[in-house]
Amino acid sequence: LGRGYDQWTGQVFNVGVTLDKNALGFDCMILGLFFIWRLMVLLPQNKSKSRRDEMLHHLGFLAVTMWLFSMADSKTPLLSMCLGVIIMLVLGFRFVEKRHFGALVVVAVLSFLTLNWGFGIYEATLKFVGRNATLTDRTVIWAESLKAEINPLLGAGFETFWDGPRMDHMIRVFHFKPNQAHNGYLETYLNMGLIGLILLVVLLLVAFSRIRKSLFRNFNFGRFRMGLFFAIVMYNFTEATFVALHLVWFVFYLAAMEYPAQSNRKKVKHLTVPGNRDVLQEDVRPVLTV
Repeated sequence: LGRGYDQWTGQVFNVGVTLDKNALGFDCMILGLFFIWRLMVLLPQNKSKSRRDEMLHHLGFLAVTMWLFSMADSKTPLLSMCLGVIIMLVLGFRFVEKRHFGALVVVAVLSFLTLNWGFGIYEATLKFVGRNATLTDRTVIWAESLKAEINPLLGAGFETFWDGPRMDHMIRVFHFKPNQAHNGYLETYLNMGLIGLILLVVLLLVAFSRIRKSLFRNFNFGRFRMGLFFAIVMYNFTEATFVALHLVWFVFYLAAMEYPAQSNRKKVKHLTVPGNRDVLQEDVRPVLTV
């Protein structure tokens, strides 16, 4: 029901309960991944009325999510959600070795680059989803942003690139007011330089490593976290969400966060001994007897 209007051209677009069509798109990406993940969890379970009701509930919301995708006409979150779903499906195959999943990802990326070099599948995919090679002029913004004079190590400063004389220059070039580079990795470089970009890459690698290890503790939840991780990594190739209070950035931290297992240790007890001294009773793990 929600509608928005471009402040420069007056073009109408669908926003739903969000502020713009991109926000509607990434909301659908996150929720779509959640509903598909829940269906994956429910399918192997024994048939029951509660299982059937929950599956119908998720299928209904998933149908609405896909309809909203078409209303928003936002392709990047749709493709990112598809990648997340593929990751969750692949992790469910018995022949996929979870310990070497990182190596499998590297092989998949190299295979894609090779196929793209030989057959141009990247441009074919863009054409299939109704986008051109410039990604709706995003590549033009990337090229113009890289021309700006900034400190290559430290960047322009935290959240300050799109301000002052640089913003005036961008408005003169594009005849509208851009507020991001439409690439999370480039945005990080522009604001915080190579140091910030390296820290971001390290953060992503550490998050991937922790999520991979969580697959051995709680596979179903770990699979959902891994799907979210890859969806967000891909989403940032055409949108900048590694910034400030962005919802996708917040969800990334929820996916990357470590959730410690509940301890089996007993609570520490205080004992009173002669001499009015309090000592702590040492914890002892329960002994399993057979």
